[in-house]
Amino acid sequence: LTKVIYHLNTRNEDSEGRLQTLSDDYEAEIESLLLDASLKVAAASEEGGGKAAAAAIAEKVAALEKSYAAEKKKALEQLESYKAQLKTTSEGKQADAARALKETQGEMQGRITELEAVIKANLDGKANDRQELEMVVQMHNTKFNEMMAQQLTEQERLSAALRE
Repeated sequence: LTKVIYHLNTRNEDSEGRLQTLSDDYEAEIESLLLDASLKVAAASEEGGGKAAAAAIAEKVAALEKSYAAEKKKALEQLESYKAQLKTTSEGKQADAARALKETQGEMQGRITELEAVIKANLDGKANDRQELEMVVQMHNTKFNEMMAQQLTEQERLSAALRE
């Protein structure tokens, strides 16, 4: 879960970094255009020398600044919208990952319980097997002793029959 959260946060930070870089690039380009326009206005006013041309160029510069402000406002709104969307998506993925982790933990706990039951059954089975083995050995030892006693009795009888 920690790795998932770290991964999502890293992706979020990377996205924010890319958006900030893109925003900075646009602002630099717009400022460059404004500077270029101002230089052209200054050059035109020097060349034309007319106040009417300078006023027209100033109006164009004002219009460009106004459009720049509108574009900047729109870009910032889009940036905020994207951040909110990214945050919502990230939180949803984190919640899904947490839910999946809890489900997996539950499954693993169930498997551990099953394994413990099997191990206990095997240990109980070994104890039962040991008791059975001891019982079988005792039973066969008793039969062996009885058989040996019969053979000794038979040998003594045969020995007695030979002596006579």
